[in-house]
This record gives sequence, structure tokens and C-alpha cells, in this order.
Amino acid sequence: MEDPASKSRSANFDEETTATAAVMSAITSLKSIVSIVMALTMTNTLVLLVTNGNYSEIRSVGDLQPRSALFATLLIINVVRFYHGNIRHVDAVYSGRESLHPADRPSPRGGLGVDFMVILLQSLLFAVMSFYLNRPQQLLALFSGLLTFDVVWTLLVQQPSPDSLALKHQGRWMLNNVTALIALLVLYAAVRGGEENILIYGGAAIVLINAIADFIISWHFYFPTPERKYGDSIPGGQG
Repeated sequence: MEDPASKSRSANFDEETTATAAVMSAITSLKSIVSIVMALTMTNTLVLLVTNGNYSEIRSVGDLQPRSALFATLLIINVVRFYHGNIRHVDAVYSGRESLHPADRPSPRGGLGVDFMVILLQSLLFAVMSFYLNRPQQLLALFSGLLTFDVVWTLLVQQPSPDSLALKHQGRWMLNNVTALIALLVLYAAVRGGEENILIYGGAAIVLINAIADFIISWHFYFPTPERKYGDSIPGGQG
């Protein structure tokens, strides 16, 4: 006959197993939805690039508009950056597959539900941005909104890591995005109603530098290696 202590341990184990399965189910759903949205975003970006919105006519490579090609490239780079960063974040914090002590990955305020909605909304914002490929000023405005959303999410939801190296990385990540956001806002204020090309190409340069800096800062988090502790590079937010 099984003793009460054994029954209690068995019941606790079953509850933990059920809770883990529920978390993994939610993560799988999030990954599936975001993967579909981001894939459609990249597809729509390329379709608009080669058709210029006239879906019955495909332009030759020589007829592609350089400005549209530039912003299509920037958009796809940032889709990859945010998609991969968000997926890595979810895996590192919730899946339990990575060899981290719980202190290295403090749970975000609001838990998986908040992260689920924020990551989904970011993906949908990228989808909207893809329709403004030929309107770079509006696309830059939307990207500024995305950065604002990401920074606010990190400040309000993501908790600082107690690990000094990870905390330093969080600071670099935040500095990169806040600097890019301020630069875009200053650029808008400086050339508002003025020279359009300065706003468009200046904004494109800021977005590109921001993306390159993010990959440099978060490279070991985005692409971890077995000999490196995964928790060393967990950012406060993603992208």
C-alpha cells in the first residue's frame, strides 16, 4: 500500500508535469502564429518589391526601384532580428531546455501571457510595415513605434538579471535601441517639412546601424555555442 507521503509526491509531480505541458503548448502556439505572420511579412515585402503593387506584372531586376530595394532589405533584416530574438527569449525564459539557474533568467512581470501578446503584436506591426515598402516615411514612423514598444515592454515587464555579465548586456541592448529611437525622433524634428531624401536615407542609416549593433551585442544569445553558458547573454528584451 502506497504511503501518504508517496501519494503527495506523486500528485505534486503530476501537477508540475501538467503545468509544464500547458506552458509548452502555449509556447508552441506562439511560435507557430509568429512564424506564419513573419513568413507572410517577408513574402509580401518581396512581392511588393518586384511588382510595385501591380500583382499582374513582375518587373525585371534592372527596373527595381533602389529605394524600395533598400527598405525591403532593411525590413527583412529586422524581421529576422526580431523573430529570432523573440523566439530565443521565449525558449530561454520558459521552455526549461537551456541549462540556466532560475536566478539567471528572472520571470518577466505578467509572465508568459504578457510576452505572448507583446510578441504577437510586434509581429503584426511588422506585417503592417510590409505594406508601406514604397512609403518609406510611414515605414520609418512605424519602425520608431516598434522600437518605442520594445523599449517600454522591456522597462515595464522584463526584470534585470542578477548576473553581472547578463545585466551589462541588457544595458548595451537598451542603449542601442534608445539611441536609435532618439536619433529617429531628432531626425524627424530636424527635417520635418524639409528635404525628404535626408529623412528617408538618414532614417535608413539609423535603422541599419541599429540592426548591425543589435546583432553584434546579442550574437552569442542569438547563436549560442555549447561551450558558452546560454545565460551569459540573455537580453532584457528582444530585437
